[in-house]
Amino acid sequence: MEVTKPAGNGTPHLEGVRILDLTRILAGPYCSLLLGEMGADVIKVEPPGTGDHSRRAGASGARDGLHYLAWNFHRRSITLNMYEEEGRTIFRKMVEGADVVLENFRPGVMARMGFGYDDLKKIKPDIILTSISGYGQDTSFSNYPAHNTVVLSFTGWMDLNGFADGPPLRPPGSMGDAVAGTYAALGTLAALYRKQANGTGEHVDIAMMDCLVGQIAYDLANYIVTGEEATRKGNGSADRAFHNVYRTKDGWIYIQADLENQWKRLAETMGMPELLDDPRFRTEADRVSHKKELDAIAQEWVKDRARDDVFHLLAGAGVPASPVNTVADIATHPHLKERGMLHEVDHPVHGKLPALTPRIKFEETPARKPAYPPMLGENNEEVYREMLGYDESTLAGLKARGII
Repeated sequence: MEVTKPAGNGTPHLEGVRILDLTRILAGPYCSLLLGEMGADVIKVEPPGTGDHSRRAGASGARDGLHYLAWNFHRRSITLNMYEEEGRTIFRKMVEGADVVLENFRPGVMARMGFGYDDLKKIKPDIILTSISGYGQDTSFSNYPAHNTVVLSFTGWMDLNGFADGPPLRPPGSMGDAVAGTYAALGTLAALYRKQANGTGEHVDIAMMDCLVGQIAYDLANYIVTGEEATRKGNGSADRAFHNVYRTKDGWIYIQADLENQWKRLAETMGMPELLDDPRFRTEADRVSHKKELDAIAQEWVKDRARDDVFHLLAGAGVPASPVNTVADIATHPHLKERGMLHEVDHPVHGKLPALTPRIKFEETPARKPAYPPMLGENNEEVYREMLGYDESTLAGLKARGII
């Protein structure tokens, strides 16, 4: 399905774009989540019987795991056995009606199934193939297994995370997957724009390594230019004062006041304008040299104050600060609803589910209303009828043969 008109007047930006989503776990599903939020018709193609591996993470009985449920809004689910020739024949027909094929198999898997980029172009010359992998499609490391923490470790992230006197630490969540998925969505949008302009397809090659190395460009550049090895800094910074957390009477507060105007506001808000004339703190370089003294002053000032009182006082005065919220804090924070991020959807098996969407907002285009993450193969009948014209008898035969 082609893009035939520009978005506007409330039309979802990617309305009319159809994506065949072969991805699983997180990096790929995160990409299709972003594209789905913007209106794309994402058709999640899963193996019959098992589906996306993430469905089984923490699952019980007929219930899907929360790992799947958290990331798989804004899509339809069909089942298709891509390891059988009949299944591959069906997929080839579906490619004819698609704009994008999205995959995050290990490099080479798509080509072995007959769906490498050259193969797909023969089916549909203007097809876009977006591939997400750990180390890229054609490198000496391409066939090495790579998951979120593996690539975070490889790219230096784990070595930079933690305190100087402790071991490397894995960042929480799945940052590597989410970053790669975001870049994949960005690359897909660029390819769709070019396709709309001149009718050509594209192979978008996203490596988690590239995305994550790009996030530590300063540390990398600093080493290349100066030869200075980056070290773990905990919550602080090697070359800036006031990048730290402080314990209040009921929790932790993060304060950042390294810039001159921020430092002035902080000193005045603490009721200590005399610090501005203290020779130890007069310049930014002076403050870096006396970080420990500044940290002690700030700690003394916040220790008997409530965390949120300090936050509102400093932020209101133009000093960057934030409570160190727990997951429980942010899950119930009213600002999520104020921003329109937190929704509740009804699932036929799981009941009420939280949905965090959309991540990208537009002033003239209403956000797409979230529907629950589809159950495995839930949309088989409607999608196969819609795209290929299959009737009930044909679908029953495919199911009996284990193709769907």
